[in-house]
Amino acid sequence: MADVVRRVNRPTMVIATKADNERRESTGIAEAATLGLGDALPVSALHDVNVGLMLDDVVAKLPVTEPLVESDRVRVAIIGRPNVGKSQLLNSILGERRVIVSDVAGTTRDAVDTEIDTPQGPFLLVDTAGVRRPGKLGKGVERHSVMRTRTAVERADVAVLVIDGSAGVTSQDTHISGIALEEYKGLIIAVNKIDLWEDEEERKLWSERQMRTRLQFVPWAVICFLSALEGRGTEKLLELAATVRKARRLRIPTAELNTLLSRAVREHVPPLVQNRRFKLFYTTQAGIDPPTFILFVNDPSLVHFSYKRFLERRLREAYDFEGTAIKMVYKARAEDDSRP
Repeated sequence: MADVVRRVNRPTMVIATKADNERRESTGIAEAATLGLGDALPVSALHDVNVGLMLDDVVAKLPVTEPLVESDRVRVAIIGRPNVGKSQLLNSILGERRVIVSDVAGTTRDAVDTEIDTPQGPFLLVDTAGVRRPGKLGKGVERHSVMRTRTAVERADVAVLVIDGSAGVTSQDTHISGIALEEYKGLIIAVNKIDLWEDEEERKLWSERQMRTRLQFVPWAVICFLSALEGRGTEKLLELAATVRKARRLRIPTAELNTLLSRAVREHVPPLVQNRRFKLFYTTQAGIDPPTFILFVNDPSLVHFSYKRFLERRLREAYDFEGTAIKMVYKARAEDDSRP
């Protein structure tokens, strides 16, 4: 191994590990010196000896590179169960445009990021491995598949959940869509393989009803019907992704926001919880991507989950947040201090 290292002519470190005591440390350093690769650094992982020094040395030997510049592309994670056509969908999008800007290695072996420019705008697509339902996961590949999917969703603006149009929504699909909800991402339900349908209009109606029932916890998700095999619907999919990204960056003036929610509370009086009633003092938008709102109230524990859904629904009815999750945070504040 020392001969190989000498031939490649790269910065080299010699680590004498398992240096758990003075005798092992001195023996390891002496034996490592015979390699002719420089002084060895004694390290004990068990006792955390010199691990920090080793890492400092690694960083010092790394080449100087230009800082990464974050591009303003719509980041789309293509997720879903195995064999629903995720890779075929990606190939269909790339095959139709043939305007690949660059291929960037992804964070895992089975995920590759691809930058493309399209008439719908610039995108960064992430193709991920499929996911099985949690009960079927082993300790190896499938468990890492879930981790890869979550990582891809974390890095994305919009998650495209590809569903087999012949099978409909399964329990695995609900689990995967839950990941997008937990991460407060945009969500597009891409119903694939419509080329296998005999009566397309009838099946579309059936699919929409089933999805709204099985995925009722994400009623704001948008639906796109497509055939990755035939390339149908891919342009519409990209248009929706760009629209959802726009919704995630929407800002609402504070005055409008307070007027809207104050009116909602007056029209629909909150229910009593343990003989106490929740009061809304003030609301502000704290950020975008995802749209995040902070509601200052007398006691967050008094806000029933059904009333939280009501306030979110009012917000969505007034403003176009279709396709994206929004985050509403309830914070306690005294009534005589109702302004930030």
